[in-house]
Amino acid sequence: MQSPNRLNTTRSNDKRKLTPAEERRLIHEYGIRFEGPILTSHWPPQYSLIYGKLREIEGVKYDQYRSSLDSSPHRVKRVRSLNRAHTLIRAAHDCRKSSLHEEEWRRSTEAHLLKHFDGEVECPARQLCVCNPNETIRDELSSDVSRPFLTQLGMPIDDKSAPPQINVKKPDIAIGLRRDDNIERLLGNNENVAHSPTLNTPEMLFPFLVLEAKSEVGGPGFQSVETQTAFPIRTFLNIQRSLSRSTNTGGPLVWFLAYQGEEWKVYGCTPDDRGTRVIELWQGTILRADCALQLCLIIDFIYDWAIEIYLNEILDCLFAGQERALSTYCSLNDRTLEQITELSQGSLSTCTLRDTISYSRDEEEMTTSSSDTIQADNVMSLPSERADDTEMLDTTIGADSPSSATIVESYPEADDMGVIRNADEVFFTFNHLVLPETEEELISILTSISPNDFVSEVAQALLETFCVEEPLVLNYEFINQVEELWTGSIGEHTSNAEEPVIANISFRSYLRHTDWQVLRNISCITATVRAINRLGSIALNGYDALVDGAYWVASNPSVDVVRSLRTLSGQESAATATENVCLILRKGPFEERWTKGLEAGDLPRRIWKGLDANTPSIPLFPILFYSSAVVRIEKRSGTDLGKILPRLSRTTRNDGALILKRPASWYRQCPKYCLVLFDGSDVEDEAHMGRTILQVLSHGGVYQEIGRGVQEVDRVAIEAWAARLLN
Repeated sequence: MQSPNRLNTTRSNDKRKLTPAEERRLIHEYGIRFEGPILTSHWPPQYSLIYGKLREIEGVKYDQYRSSLDSSPHRVKRVRSLNRAHTLIRAAHDCRKSSLHEEEWRRSTEAHLLKHFDGEVECPARQLCVCNPNETIRDELSSDVSRPFLTQLGMPIDDKSAPPQINVKKPDIAIGLRRDDNIERLLGNNENVAHSPTLNTPEMLFPFLVLEAKSEVGGPGFQSVETQTAFPIRTFLNIQRSLSRSTNTGGPLVWFLAYQGEEWKVYGCTPDDRGTRVIELWQGTILRADCALQLCLIIDFIYDWAIEIYLNEILDCLFAGQERALSTYCSLNDRTLEQITELSQGSLSTCTLRDTISYSRDEEEMTTSSSDTIQADNVMSLPSERADDTEMLDTTIGADSPSSATIVESYPEADDMGVIRNADEVFFTFNHLVLPETEEELISILTSISPNDFVSEVAQALLETFCVEEPLVLNYEFINQVEELWTGSIGEHTSNAEEPVIANISFRSYLRHTDWQVLRNISCITATVRAINRLGSIALNGYDALVDGAYWVASNPSVDVVRSLRTLSGQESAATATENVCLILRKGPFEERWTKGLEAGDLPRRIWKGLDANTPSIPLFPILFYSSAVVRIEKRSGTDLGKILPRLSRTTRNDGALILKRPASWYRQCPKYCLVLFDGSDVEDEAHMGRTILQVLSHGGVYQEIGRGVQEVDRVAIEAWAARLLN
């Protein structure tokens, strides 16, 4: 029997696909209207305040915003927005230059914009109060949610009120409330209230944001994006409206983000007596500084709206049952929205929730191990967000298995659990931090890296990485060459290219814990004589004559020392990524050389994680450079790094692939299994991929968490995945 608390039913995908014209006709019949930029007088009156705030953000200019930093009482918030805009611009330039497709555009841009929704929220400013008991309960429910939102990729939307001709829609991204114990209790008292758009993802409640993307290269245009998302928008609005069915008052609102390449649009979606209005509120290209900044501010505004208003109103309505309508937007006043806009733009002069919000993004990794990968120490490392290490052992796979037909029937979604990655398709990142020379700015950097540690201790750790007794002395010309080689572009460097600097250059290769993408990173931390001595003064209690730059002679290494890492391919690429290889460039007696060790990448990893989560109170754009590109590595023979790079076992090398199982600490949105190919096979040949999976499985080339032997459910699921590909 269909539960009343979801707006879905089983919908077959075995039906004729509608033509675009047929689907647009159905959209029209169901009263879903997409309206381009319209006069403010034509906006729905009850939403004019909130729409008007986006129009105000549209007037923000990058140069003015940046020039006002010194006079702004909330400089840190503005610097954070500028840094995000700067990163977004660079990512867009790299994607466009490389003519990347939709998936690469999404990886390069969405994380910068939407990371707040995946982060933790905490409010340490909690006090005893004498509020109304009902309000106190509601506040406790709201304030105790550390991660109130849930982001889902490709979530199937199945609404029984949609026309039966429409196949199941899977928006690229949907964001809603996260189910927790508090909300679960409230839902128990509101059994007739719809709250989830799908049976497959019951953790997603009351979605309020949907994103759909198309690539710039050969993209079908925004009309196709709108058509594809029309019915999911309607479904999300209907879920919100279910909270206020007993009254004529309604205030549901869904945000719709659409983009094709660098062109972005933001829509506000609301119901009316004719159906659904989807109104375009903003459009711009993130290649322009003004638009990139505005988009960052708009996303911040939506986040603050969701925290300050939407979450609280949903809890209020659930707590009061259907006695109260969802009047979130009708009850808004000018001051409420003024505060939210000021929060997003970093100019709020009064204390509100955002002042006590801290963001943390667990993008970093832990070391894990397996016994079939590395000949030297039998260790394989998978990146994860935990700080501690989790051992991973290779599995001993049994020979017995049920038939493919039985597997497919028992695991109907097994093919959605696995992903195939080509080890030669690599996402490259480059980071460069130039340590400032003034004590104030240097302390700001140090406190951002590790806010809970003493500044002197962080300075000491950073100082030790430079190995000042035998420093690696380079000039910025070499750093520029490395960045151009690594990413194909050069950042906005303002330093003297010939000035000698002491450098810490490290390399990391790992698998991204959200989607198994192979990543390679070069991290550069450089400092002048004055910056090193200033750092020494902080670390060594005032001693500011640590080094004498008069004796520094910049070496002139060939950029080939880095090229050898960029061109790793085949089994070398697979092995370095699965082992989470970390290398550091050291000064040798005759030439610079790479040395191996996890500690080589530990501090740079802490630095970038700290700067990302705790933006220092100085602009990073002249200090921190970031760029990225996805590149298909061509096969090559041999490498001069054979002594320090891991090697796969002979059996695995002969198989040309290995299978990895997602560690428990990784994001659940990451596919559970990954087939890593390194023999040049065509990943589009599904039958060959299915046979490869079965071959690797039969040879025991599967790696998972602690314990020998794969669990039956894993073996069956992997075989089901292979069976789907073979069929």
